[in-house]
Parts: sequence; structure tokens; C-alpha cells
Amino acid sequence: MGHVDYKITIFEYGSGAIPETMQYSNQYTSNRDYNVFAIALLQGGGKNILVDTGMDLDDPVKQGLAKNFLDYCHSPQEMLATVGLTPDDIDDVVLTHSHFDHMGALEVYPNAQFYLQRDDLEAWEDIASDPKKALLMFMSVDAEDLKRARALEAEGRLTLLDGDVADLLPGIDVIKTSSAHSFADQLVVIRTPDGPYVDAGDVATRQGNILGVEEKPFYLPPAMGNAAPYGAMKAYDEIMAIVGDDISKVILPHDSYRADRMPYDEPKEGLKVYQLRKLGALVGRLPWRGVLPADCCG
Repeated sequence: MGHVDYKITIFEYGSGAIPETMQYSNQYTSNRDYNVFAIALLQGGGKNILVDTGMDLDDPVKQGLAKNFLDYCHSPQEMLATVGLTPDDIDDVVLTHSHFDHMGALEVYPNAQFYLQRDDLEAWEDIASDPKKALLMFMSVDAEDLKRARALEAEGRLTLLDGDVADLLPGIDVIKTSSAHSFADQLVVIRTPDGPYVDAGDVATRQGNILGVEEKPFYLPPAMGNAAPYGAMKAYDEIMAIVGDDISKVILPHDSYRADRMPYDEPKEGLKVYQLRKLGALVGRLPWRGVLPADCCG
């Protein structure tokens, strides 16, 4: 399998406070942490490819989620404008899973082809159809997004995948993980000249989930999610094998420490744009300085 000279950009489009206990299994503290929201743009081989969609802020449901749970929130249109693109320019979107912040803007990209694991969509459809399971929907999935996904499938624009796929797109593989965060997440492997990168979706939300923290140098999967820690741990084995234990090549959409390790542009308050490709991993942490923009989300 060959590689593609992809430029990798991360758009960090939102953030909000979250209990620290949700970020690390068995870390029983009363501290609060900040959870950021991000998507990745891959540019190369004549293609513009997104990993996940962001949130459609013209959708009242997403507006409510943004206003109630986030300090900042920016639209896909705002993100893409920072690199001279519009949603019309996106060719493909690889969906790591069905949660609202990853699959919550399907209608924004009129020319894109989408890719999602069949088992993840079907599991969430089962949950959405059964009131006894409704609690799992809270802060995870917008049922309307499931219907939008099926509409895209009917149009021939959504491909439902049944497991691992090599060369799904040029230089891009997907690896299915079962019961790691959602029910069938997919890792996105990006093969570049300087080695593979992995977008892990929400299988891990911090480097500390994989590397451990302080005196606990072992896997600490996030407590947030709808699946089991053991599935996440198996995914960590696979991720680190792919990147040769180079954690700097692992993209974690909810990593609130990214700004401490990498330079970024901030064209709008709360919208951070990172150029990941060929950047190393640094350490340290800066104080949070976020506030809610008055014009956030309309």
C-alpha cells in the first residue's frame, strides 16, 4: 500500500467544561476539565477529505447543545473558510462514529461522499426506536442525524462499511473497533511519506488515556462513551502499533491539551487551527482563557 502526501489540519471548533472523572477511568476527583471539539482536514492527491463533520449550527438541536454545554462553538463554514475552502469543496467525509459532534452536519456538505460503520448506525437506530434504551441517546446522538444518514444512503452518498477497509480512499485505511467508545467506531489511518497518522475519534480523548497519568502509567480509557473500557484498551494497542509508539501522530478530537503542545492560529475567538503534519509533540499546559462569545450559534 502506498502513501499520499497529505497536509493534515485540525480545526478545534468548540469547548466546554466537563467533570474530570469522565476523561479518565477510575480517576475519582471533583475537578472539572475542559473538553474541546475538533475535526480533521486531509488535503492531498487532489482531494479535500474531512474526518467527521462538526456541528451544523443552522440546526436548532445543535444550537441548543452548543448554547447549553459549550463555551465556544463555530460552524463548519467558519472552520473551512480559514483555509480558503467552503463545504462545497469537500469530496469525502469519513465518520468515526455516529455521535452528534462527529456526524452532526451531514447536510452541510452537498458534494461529499460519506463512510460509516454499518454496525454503529444500526445500533443507534435500535436505541432510538426503543424507549427503554433512551438514556443512551442523551448527549450522544441526535435521532434526526440517523435519519439524515439513511437519506444519504438512499441517494448513494453514504457507504456503510462492514469492518476494516484498506485503501478506502487513496492512502487512507479504516479499522473497525468494537465497543471502544460508541458501538462500532472506526480508526482512520492516514499513510504519509513520514509514516502513518491515526485519527482515533473518541476511542481516546487525551494522550493520558493511552500513556497514563502521574503515577498510573497504564491505559486509562475515558469513562464517557457507550461501550466498554476493554474495547478501548485493545484499540490503544492497535493505534500505538500503527504509529510506532509516536503519540504525536495520533489525532484526538477532544484533546484539550493540544494547544499546550502545538502552535496554532486563532482567526476567531475559540476557533483554533493547527497544522499537524510534521509537528512534534510538546508538553506542558497553559491556563484556560475561554469565554462564551455573544454571537455564538446565532
